[in-house]
Amino acid sequence: MGSINAPTSQEVYCLPLNDAGHPDVPGGYIYLPPPTNPPYLVRFAIEGTSSICREGSLWVNIPRAGEKFNRHAFHEFKLRPDFNQAIYIDVPIHIAGAFAFYTTYTPLPDFKSAEAAYPKPSRTETFYFDVSPKLTVNGTVLPIDSLSIFSVISKLMGQYPKDWERHLRGIGQREYNMVHFTPLMERGSSNSPYSMYDQLAFDPACFPNGEKDVAAMIKSMEKDHGLLGLTDVVWNHTANNSKWLEAHPEAGYNIETAPWLEVALELDNALLQYGTDLAKYGLPTELKSPDDLQRVMDGMQPHCLDLVNIWEYYVVKVSRDAKAAVDAWLSGITSLDGKVDGAKDWDLKQKVDFLRENALTGVNEFAGRFHRTIDPNVAAALLTSVYGHGETARRQIALDGITQWLNALNVPYYQDYDSDVAVIKQQVQDRVKYLRLDDNGPKLGPINEQHAFIESYFTRLPLNATTKQHNPKALFLVNNGWVWAADAMRDNAGSSSRAYLRRQVIVWGDCVKLRYGKKPEDNPYLWDFMAKYTRLMAKYFAGFRIDNCHSTPLHVAEYLLDQARDVRPDLAVFAELFTGDEKMDYVFVKRLGLSALIREAMQAWSTQEVSRLVHMHSGRPIGSFEIDKISTARMSKPLDTGTGVNGSVADITENVHNIRQSPVHALFMDCTHDNEVPAQKRDARDTLPNAALVNMCACATGSVMGYDEIYPKLIDLVSEPRLYQSSFSDHEVKVGAGRGGIGRIKKLLNQIHTFMGRQGFDETFIHHEGEYITVHRMHPKTRRGYFTIAHTAFPGYGEGHGTLSPVRLDGTKAKLVGSWKLEVNVSESAKQTVLDDKEFLRGLPSSVSDLAGVHIETGDDETVIKMPSYLPPGSIAIFETWIPSAEHSEGLDRFVATGATQAFANSSLVDLNFILYRSEPEERDASNGNDGVYSIPGHGALVYAGLQGWWSCLRDVVRYNDLGHPICNHLREGTWAMDYIIGRLERSSKGKEFTSLRKPASWLRSRFDAIRKVPSFLRPRYFALIVQTAYEAAWARGLDLLNDDVQNSQSFVQNLAMVSIQVTGYMHSASLNPFDTVPSMAAGLPHFTSSWARCWGRDIFISLRGLYLATGRYADARNHILAFASVLKHGMIPNLLSDGKLPRYNSRDSIWFFLQAIQDFTKMVPDGLDLLKAKIDRRFLPYDDTYFEFDDPRAYSQQSTVEEVIQEVLQRHASGLSFREANAGPNIDSQMKDQGFNIEIHVDWKTGIIFGGNQHNCGTWMDKMGESDRAGSKGVPGTPRDGAPVEITGLLASTLAWVSELRDEGNYGFDGVKTPSGERVTFKDWASKLQENFERCYYVPLDASDDGSCDVNSSIVNRRGIYKDLYRSGKEYEDYQLRPNFPITMTVAPWLFTPERALTALEKADQFLLGPMGMATLDPSDLNYRPYYINSEDSTDFATSKGRNYHQGPEWLWPTGFFLRALLKFNLMRKTSKSERTEAFQQITRRLEGCKIAIRESPWAGLAELTQKNGEFCGDSVGDLAFANSAAIVRRAANLADTTDRRVDTNRKARWNRVGAPFAPSSVHKEVTVTTVSNRIISSICALSPVHLPSLLLHSSTLQSWPIDRRHPRSFQLSQLCPTDRTRARFSKMKQFSILVGFLNAALAVAATPFTEKSPHFPHRQPQASDGTARALYLMTNDPAGNSIIALKVKKDGTLTDGSITSTGGKGQSCIDQRVNRISYPDGLFSQSAVDVKGNTLVAVNPGSNTLTMMAIDPKDPFKLTRVGSPVSTLGDFPVTAAISQKNNMTCVANCGAKAGIACFRMDSTRGLLPLMQTQIGFPTNQTNPPVGPWNTVSQVLFNKDESALLTTVKGDPRNKITGFLSVLSIINARPAIKDSRYVPDGIALLFGATLIPGTSDMLATDAYFGALTISLDGARPKTLAKTVISGQADTCWAVISPVNGTGFVTDLLVNNVLEIEPLSGRILQNTILPNKNPGMTDPVAVGKLLYALSPGLGNTNASVAVVDVSKRPAQQIQNFAFKYGSKSAQGLAWI
Repeated sequence: MGSINAPTSQEVYCLPLNDAGHPDVPGGYIYLPPPTNPPYLVRFAIEGTSSICREGSLWVNIPRAGEKFNRHAFHEFKLRPDFNQAIYIDVPIHIAGAFAFYTTYTPLPDFKSAEAAYPKPSRTETFYFDVSPKLTVNGTVLPIDSLSIFSVISKLMGQYPKDWERHLRGIGQREYNMVHFTPLMERGSSNSPYSMYDQLAFDPACFPNGEKDVAAMIKSMEKDHGLLGLTDVVWNHTANNSKWLEAHPEAGYNIETAPWLEVALELDNALLQYGTDLAKYGLPTELKSPDDLQRVMDGMQPHCLDLVNIWEYYVVKVSRDAKAAVDAWLSGITSLDGKVDGAKDWDLKQKVDFLRENALTGVNEFAGRFHRTIDPNVAAALLTSVYGHGETARRQIALDGITQWLNALNVPYYQDYDSDVAVIKQQVQDRVKYLRLDDNGPKLGPINEQHAFIESYFTRLPLNATTKQHNPKALFLVNNGWVWAADAMRDNAGSSSRAYLRRQVIVWGDCVKLRYGKKPEDNPYLWDFMAKYTRLMAKYFAGFRIDNCHSTPLHVAEYLLDQARDVRPDLAVFAELFTGDEKMDYVFVKRLGLSALIREAMQAWSTQEVSRLVHMHSGRPIGSFEIDKISTARMSKPLDTGTGVNGSVADITENVHNIRQSPVHALFMDCTHDNEVPAQKRDARDTLPNAALVNMCACATGSVMGYDEIYPKLIDLVSEPRLYQSSFSDHEVKVGAGRGGIGRIKKLLNQIHTFMGRQGFDETFIHHEGEYITVHRMHPKTRRGYFTIAHTAFPGYGEGHGTLSPVRLDGTKAKLVGSWKLEVNVSESAKQTVLDDKEFLRGLPSSVSDLAGVHIETGDDETVIKMPSYLPPGSIAIFETWIPSAEHSEGLDRFVATGATQAFANSSLVDLNFILYRSEPEERDASNGNDGVYSIPGHGALVYAGLQGWWSCLRDVVRYNDLGHPICNHLREGTWAMDYIIGRLERSSKGKEFTSLRKPASWLRSRFDAIRKVPSFLRPRYFALIVQTAYEAAWARGLDLLNDDVQNSQSFVQNLAMVSIQVTGYMHSASLNPFDTVPSMAAGLPHFTSSWARCWGRDIFISLRGLYLATGRYADARNHILAFASVLKHGMIPNLLSDGKLPRYNSRDSIWFFLQAIQDFTKMVPDGLDLLKAKIDRRFLPYDDTYFEFDDPRAYSQQSTVEEVIQEVLQRHASGLSFREANAGPNIDSQMKDQGFNIEIHVDWKTGIIFGGNQHNCGTWMDKMGESDRAGSKGVPGTPRDGAPVEITGLLASTLAWVSELRDEGNYGFDGVKTPSGERVTFKDWASKLQENFERCYYVPLDASDDGSCDVNSSIVNRRGIYKDLYRSGKEYEDYQLRPNFPITMTVAPWLFTPERALTALEKADQFLLGPMGMATLDPSDLNYRPYYINSEDSTDFATSKGRNYHQGPEWLWPTGFFLRALLKFNLMRKTSKSERTEAFQQITRRLEGCKIAIRESPWAGLAELTQKNGEFCGDSVGDLAFANSAAIVRRAANLADTTDRRVDTNRKARWNRVGAPFAPSSVHKEVTVTTVSNRIISSICALSPVHLPSLLLHSSTLQSWPIDRRHPRSFQLSQLCPTDRTRARFSKMKQFSILVGFLNAALAVAATPFTEKSPHFPHRQPQASDGTARALYLMTNDPAGNSIIALKVKKDGTLTDGSITSTGGKGQSCIDQRVNRISYPDGLFSQSAVDVKGNTLVAVNPGSNTLTMMAIDPKDPFKLTRVGSPVSTLGDFPVTAAISQKNNMTCVANCGAKAGIACFRMDSTRGLLPLMQTQIGFPTNQTNPPVGPWNTVSQVLFNKDESALLTTVKGDPRNKITGFLSVLSIINARPAIKDSRYVPDGIALLFGATLIPGTSDMLATDAYFGALTISLDGARPKTLAKTVISGQADTCWAVISPVNGTGFVTDLLVNNVLEIEPLSGRILQNTILPNKNPGMTDPVAVGKLLYALSPGLGNTNASVAVVDVSKRPAQQIQNFAFKYGSKSAQGLAWI
């Protein structure tokens, strides 16, 4: 047996799933290439800590090798939680098709200290991905996008083989590669190909030998002509004379299978009879005018509708049901008696509601006349309650009562009937008008038997022997048809639809609609019959075109396609899909696996629209970014074991692809058999340019027989009797000029299209200039391409259009392939000649001739193409292009993306700090002030000078292919960015510190040099590719230099670990000692990086554990420990190191974090105890408080060991500290009061607790000093935290336990300390005092009755069940505040806590403090809680001015790590089973989700210091460095800059500490607690022995066997935990998870903090008053001389006064009022919402300059507005309305002028508005500049409830029967879709302003034609719920909802009233005329009980605002304020 060689590489497509189990793929649509051999893999990537991994499984229905696809057979893959890395599940793809997957899991329960209910299992929705079919012809693979399809009407081809072979040969000669046939089956009586008589029999007229001929044809097509076959499949209907229907009428919707259609049948019969009887009634039988039609319609009610009484289908029969109810009442038979208690006092509505809810049956059906009935027994119960028990004497009274109730109950049903009748009349009238009067209709002529009054909706089967066997009701079958803008998911003949009753169906009378039901069992014959038909088609045809796909039930299409793919797995499936909704299109495409949707070029009405369609189908733009960066490294990958469990691992070389964002693929037809041809719709000459443009598209393309031949008109596929004739079928086709059509040129076009599609030419650039369109399509790697110039030909331009400007191709060479023009004889005689041919279909006389005069000028840098001056419409030119500079010997892409790993291989960690990072101050320091970070015009400065800065900017640009980003524009303009990157590396490599940078610099230079000469449009792509390659190589090198635990952990941990590189580097201005430059840790980026501000004691030692120890950077950790040990003074380390020159000693907690870090070092570092013996030179003398300068002879004159330093710390604190800071005064702290410089610290030896501080300083990390003179807070600390902070007590306890243990082991030379009294206290005794007193001093009992056991003042307790933040502070109430500090103590000294109490306290913190990322620094219930930190505020507010509330509510990130470690520790104590312990870990990972997102998205690649409330962005998280030497700066650096870093480290440290310090001092190598183990796993790196990470902790049997230590009941012996090597091996896997929370603290604290970044949408707290009233109103002047925003001040009582005015930088302008033919006053814009405000952002339109302005509102001064960036073009003309989406960080605007439409912009805090579209989405309003209205104008834009869609209201023109519409534009991934959907809710005419109705998915809209309406947005399409007709209204145009009343208010332009509406019913509640003299009101806003409404001014009068109290009825005006700024045409109104 021969050996089988394994493949050398494996293709992998990565499909990440997010935490909810949803595919994390841009756009959400997953489209994969055809199957390969060997099969490629789909790799499901799931984060190991994901929620779906909890008892989770992934289910996929992808068949395994050799299996057949079964849609319902899902393979299960268990999702085992992995806390160290991602889970990968690889599934090989063997076949094409549409596949599904979902996940099942058990949701994570809420964390509770008590037992909580266990959640029920859940599952995600089903998701889909499509695998493209692999099409081949004669051994050649044809990708879908390479198809050139030719469509024919099969019955016109003649007879096979003689006629067919001739035509097929001609099609093949023109290089088409697939033929689309309309249905080939036997046709029904209408002769339509789509009305099939027998689906299993081929048309005998075409195929005399039936199936045999078809088989021969297909074989010949493929073998002889290179053609694949594609056929229509019709699943919706069958011919109305199909014989098999007689035997199986159940296959259709008949009155037996669909009884609800009986009423529609009765109406159908009545209408037919009415048409027959028209003459009888004296009505016209031939309609010659609208008056004739109106007469007929007027007669329809009395002579038709009134005769059939269809109202009986709607209502309850009152007499019948009233009698039955009374009879039951008299007999005493009742039910539901208990529900009618008190009914005697009910009003009529209550009684009716009771009957409707409890007694009514048949509510949702139309099952027959009077089918709705009342249950008599229920009605009798109501009668009994009202009238007492039944008595005959009271019978009539009861009968009258129930009759009244039932009549009232019928009222809404009569209303339904009236509404339906109105629709019926309108539909009949519109259809008859089209059929008989409209010019574009068929004009059927007289109403007679041949052409009935209406088209019947029913087929009536003939009576014969077969049909007589059925119920007569079964013989009336509904005909198929379509409904305009219908819901594609709704069955129009189903029980929930009234479309057939309402006559809304445009019916096909020759086709019976098929009724499948929900499953095959519902209609076995039909499912089986259609399956046979489908399998027969799949047997012969390579592709299907699903006819009328949008009307095919999805489950039916899925079933039948499964049948087809079972026969032919590689089946291409195309569809015509007219859902009107892009989202719905995706549903069909994903579930059916559609290869492409059919799109039609002939739908375009202009050159501009052609350009848009070509752009839509042209693939990616040229120069698009490469997202794959395919790895060719040898990797370990998980393999599908075939057992449903992912576990095996094998080495293999992989090419991993990211799944691209993919639009729905298109089959773009230059013309279809349904389209009018160019000779009809355009100019016949457009045949050639239209075909050329279509064939340049990067998608499947197609044409139709007759297009190439230039047929004069659309072929009627039903009635056309002639056969095809084509000169291309009879002669050899050669490329070039010639007569008889464009077939010769089409051959070339098809050749080029197929070639480009097969080779992957998927990048295109389209340019539109007048009536010219140019298309350049290019290969993304070789850069070869084709360039086409097309001069379109639309009617009315003759030979004109002017000349095309010279075309310049930058860096590109070009060669002319050919240029031609088309000429067509379109004279009437020529047309008539071809139309008069009775036998054959012929084309118009035409000729294609060569076009001379094309000139190509080739230069070094560009090619210029000049077209001849005479370039007539109908001309094209095609060029072949190439880019010499992209022709690298290795392939440019490969060259620039390889070699980086080797180039960066020798880089050190400090090198990488320079290569990747360096913030502005660091870069200035390194360059002696010459260079900073790079600034990109239009974008701003990068956050780093290194590669991370560039990649942070490029990351989303590449991901979303944002070629319009400012960085791309900058790169196109020059090579400065390349020079900068190379220059900084080359300059630094010359210094002694960075010699290793030479290789990276050389690599970058060689790569950048290789792309310098590529065309500028390609420069962004290659630049990004080089930067990404270098960045990834440097990143990988960084991970290689960190320890194994980091390298093998999940990406979140690796991201956190890289922070250690970000913050550690050389600085000229800062070091760890005054005599040498060594790498040091920056407290935070960018402000705390240089000079004295770099190294902070507290921050470094909170961070050290995570950043250095957990990552293996032991030397860096040691250096920092020794540096700070050397400057010990007063028993403290400095908070500010300042190189050791000017240290400041003012932080009481820094020393304890320092000792904790030393403890961690000794436990985590191999031979770490050696550190204790290390000697250091002392900056100050031991045990001496004398201060002297660093160059004093005493400095560094003495030595101590670290051990001695530790002892000095403990002894100095034991003795007590009392000193005044050196150099005290304003020179070191300009904010602090004099008393604050006095430091007092002492031990209370009764408790062992250390006390210190005073009310004038702040010696812990909560160290914000008041700074505001204005508020009187200067020198008053925000959080003094004097007394005994809980975390200092915990850190002290941890240190004492540690040194006691060291002493017991002989590793510490001291046994205790001396008290001031001289008493000797051992460390154990001191620790015991703490343990004995801790809970008594700090715990606040849950139950007040337990207060006696603790030191508690019950009267001031705010929250119970917590641990105090302080003990015996200067303000007693501050002791009892809930803050996030106690978890630090829980982490480092858990033995101090009772576990049950600890869990309760943690639950409180989880509930009240934990935010999305950080911990609130104060309990929200505390009166001092102020969660919004704005350091720049200088108000009179004592609590917040100058940011004094820094730690009074804002959410800090670093405490989160300690909290999570504590949570895990104590939660695990109570967990016994494996699943419970897994849940404990998942509780932690769930709470890390916000941090994961933040570090992934942050440009700093790290975590911020703090956020505002609920995770909102804090723009002032670092603050301003206003005071050079102030303690406030010290505080801020510690808290801000390094908060991030330290926090990460803090967590790690604490975790390491816990591992080393179990419940009581004991040997770390001998025993560890369950808490310790859990803590170890969640903590950082697990550098300890594997015994500290027992994976057996997940096995209850092992837990039970753990030996118990009597002293510590939760302890166990590690020797029992690790009995085998296998077990120990497991421990190493567990280690990586331990990094996670440990790193959290460090990362939270690190310098990756985006301290200088501003929020994109200014999400500060909205500056409104606490009572919910407004602070300011905003409107715009709309002044043509210069538009401005007026801000009006709102006083406390709600009245107005003047405020400010600020220019928008644009111009105003008003529309033209067509009614008076002048400038429109007062409504200048015909719109609502010209100004919008969200948060602190305002946007305003500038109609006179076609721009949009963005402004920032000062949070403290709402009248101070600042423009952000410059006003931007709105991409159209005359913008009138704008809306902001905070969720999506975007604003959208609607244009109303000649270029009307909508455009959207991203909001950037510094750059302003950035376009999210290249062009706007246009509206067909046919307007001018300025617009003339109000008809046909855009009204308003607003976002829906969840901001997932933009809604735009557009007015129609009722005068000309033009209906307005509602545009819905989906917002996906914070970007607008490329196409909107448009709907026409019932009853609209002049749709105007709108407002969302809170708590619903509905909106209240105005319509100036009649009043207002309520529209539901909840469903597949908007639906009118209620309509309000306002009597006497003139122009009701604006709407708002009152937050107090919950009702709507509408305003009228010409009626000065306040009209209140109940939104859901449309009922008018009040209409109050206001007493002011305003002509009317426009834009309103509702705030609290007040309504503010603008009266804009009449052009000669000033504007004013009416203030109305609407809480009263009638409403009361309280002010009419005319503001001073003199606007005479104000527009818009918004508030803050």
